[in-house]
Amino acid sequence: MTEQNEETSVAENGRMLTRIALLLLVLILLVNVPVTSWGASLLQLLPQDVTSVAIAEGMVLENEAGDRYLLDNHRLRHFSSPEAYERYARHHGRQVQPVADRIIGQYGHGLPIYYLVQCEDRPGVYALEEGEKRPFTPPPNTALPFTNAAWDQIELLDCEQLADSPTISAE
Repeated sequence: MTEQNEETSVAENGRMLTRIALLLLVLILLVNVPVTSWGASLLQLLPQDVTSVAIAEGMVLENEAGDRYLLDNHRLRHFSSPEAYERYARHHGRQVQPVADRIIGQYGHGLPIYYLVQCEDRPGVYALEEGEKRPFTPPPNTALPFTNAAWDQIELLDCEQLADSPTISAE
């Protein structure tokens, strides 16, 4: 009787392997055989530009227009100028992650990140933006510096160095 059970078991295993092979063949055909009127298979219908990006706190994100943001406390903080980003990158060295605008749109916005400078002997604070200085007034109900982060604080510059930068009017 054991020989008959073994023969039955082998036959059942053979049928199971045949079913698995048939199922794999059907799946391969579904993915690769053209299923649309213009000859695209299911595999070709999948978006080709989709990339998975794990977005985490502290990342620097860049939208499609080239604007850069820091994800800080689940809010995007816009770098107000290339100088602001360069100063941040000098201290933190984070990579920029390009993302679609729809990803940027999923987050709220926090306070921008400025590169704030001040002459050592004078009280005025300026934001450096593209090589020019702009008199800086903080947003209402905020105190300077906005946070304790070194890249967000006022940097003291030599008065001559600051005087060499052209001034743009406050907006």
